Amino acid sequence: MGIKVKKKLFLKDLPKEINKRFARSLKNDIADEIVSEILQGKSPVRGHKFIQYSKSYSKVKGRKAPVDMLKEGKLLESLIVKQDKKGRVEIFFKDKKAIWHQQGKGSLPVRKLLPAKKGELFNLKLTRIINKILEKAVKKAAKKQ
Repeated sequence: MGIKVKKKLFLKDLPKEINKRFARSLKNDIADEIVSEILQGKSPVRGHKFIQYSKSYSKVKGRKAPVDMLKEGKLLESLIVKQDKKGRVEIFFKDKKAIWHQQGKGSLPVRKLLPAKKGELFNLKLTRIINKILEKAVKKAAKKQ
């Protein structure tokens, strides 16, 4: 007759460990994917293509699409994904031009770069990536327990 081996899983400790692992993985993967989506001319929030450049700016740029948000590279380089001590992740752009695009200020059309309003989420592709990272974090934390 075999011997059963039991391991107690203390659920109160699990969320903290999951949070840390999730945030660590998310930091790199999500930043890369956000930039990739933007460079392809797609909104990381809505998932659809950005509104094309104006006629005057498309002459300067040499094309109307894709709208890659890449003029000097400062906007995309300013993407910050940081983790606090509790494991929570904060995602933002340091470049002030991001808010102009996000809200469509001046002569710019609205080009959503990050979820900002209540109920807004990342597009389906990014959401799936986030879910996969969370699943891995849960599995690793559960194994550790």
